[in-house]
Amino acid sequence: MLSGWIKGLARAVKKSIDENQRKPLKMKNVVKEMDEEEEIAAFGIKLNALTKLLDLHPYNEHGQLECKLQPVSHKLIQPVHVLCPNSMECETVDCNSRSLLQKTRPRDIPQVTLIKDSVIYDDVFVFTGECPTCKTKYSADHERAASEVELRRCNRVYLNSTRYLKIGQSVWVDQTFSHGVLNGIYNFHASASAYAEY
Repeated sequence: MLSGWIKGLARAVKKSIDENQRKPLKMKNVVKEMDEEEEIAAFGIKLNALTKLLDLHPYNEHGQLECKLQPVSHKLIQPVHVLCPNSMECETVDCNSRSLLQKTRPRDIPQVTLIKDSVIYDDVFVFTGECPTCKTKYSADHERAASEVELRRCNRVYLNSTRYLKIGQSVWVDQTFSHGVLNGIYNFHASASAYAEY
């Protein structure tokens, strides 16, 4: 027997999926001739089974309360942030869209601090891609290619389309934070040391 709470959750989740996804929610064992209430009930049964599978169901099969649910810890369900190149393939003409390889040894992958939307994330991995053919390196904020004139010298090109910027030895920020800093400095005459202290 489904509770009204699970049906309400199923209705809200289905509406959110239908509005925000390109394809509508499709479920097994749901016939096209079903009306909306029957679809909500079928989806509610799946959500109810998922709550039992994840031990998020405080009642036993007889409907008696066994234990109270613990509050949801947002720290435990945070996404894992990594910084990697925007490109998945080499963009030089000669390489013909060759896929990039991650060449850095696991022990040498840098862990940095990321400031995203004024939230600080520690120990974020920074990955660098490399084309195996032309040896062009792709980072989250720039690309570095060997110069045709001097093979030992590299040309570094910073990207206008980057989402994250490196602003120190081990600190990266997103565009929202960097725009806020620039606006604060130029429009409100905030000092750079005040932002560094912040």
